[in-house]
Amino acid sequence: MKIVFLMAGEGRRFIQYQNVPKPLVKLAGIELIKWAVNSYNFINYAAKWSDVYFITRLEHIKEFKIDRLLKKWFSSEVNIRYVEKTTRGPAETAMLVEKDLAKDEQVIISDCDMFFNSLPLFYEILKVKGDAKVWGILPYVKREDNQNSWSYVQMAGEKNVIKVNEKDLDMFNAGCPGIVGAYTFNRWEHFTDGARQMIKEGDFSGEESKKEFYMSKVFQRFIKSGHLVRGVDVYPSWILGTPLQFAAFEDTLKKQAI
Repeated sequence: MKIVFLMAGEGRRFIQYQNVPKPLVKLAGIELIKWAVNSYNFINYAAKWSDVYFITRLEHIKEFKIDRLLKKWFSSEVNIRYVEKTTRGPAETAMLVEKDLAKDEQVIISDCDMFFNSLPLFYEILKVKGDAKVWGILPYVKREDNQNSWSYVQMAGEKNVIKVNEKDLDMFNAGCPGIVGAYTFNRWEHFTDGARQMIKEGDFSGEESKKEFYMSKVFQRFIKSGHLVRGVDVYPSWILGTPLQFAAFEDTLKKQAI
């Protein structure tokens, strides 16, 4: 199993924190990337630190020495990759490590702005290993905010995902759960083949003002082609991708401390 953390975005939503990159923004004194990495409490059990990859921005390495910080905080064995300019979305960013990972590897492509309950995901990964029918796993959680800022899943029963989309108003109004950004592929080649074709076709998704190559679209392509995508509830989990979500999590921590 490999885990790839995507840290190469511009972080424009956190304009009040522009003095540091988004992964280094502190929440309760702890950097966001630490919250994300610490979610995966099965590292050192089912994965080694040498199985962990961080994709960051070259400018953040030069200005903030973020590569040194990651190796200091987690392990000198972690792998650092970088982009020199902003990509056209997270799926394109993840393709940077296409040749680093074996085709048959189970891989989690992880956001860097969340703190989530990874154990249900881990158990599902063990269940589907070697199952040729299952191409991916999407962790999800019931939304507790009223912001149409999520990627959503529509479920058939408790296990199978039948639709995935970004900031879909109909799915939002229907109360569909939100995706927690630990996009899991049962075989690495399923992602790379799907993402490569998506990029070749220019198959963008998202809001009209911000079309990108999102991870969710790769899963929707799987579903459209007849492949199984499993959903797994990872409550309790928190998405920390917007200032509002950031503040809500801070409030949660304060309440727990009382």
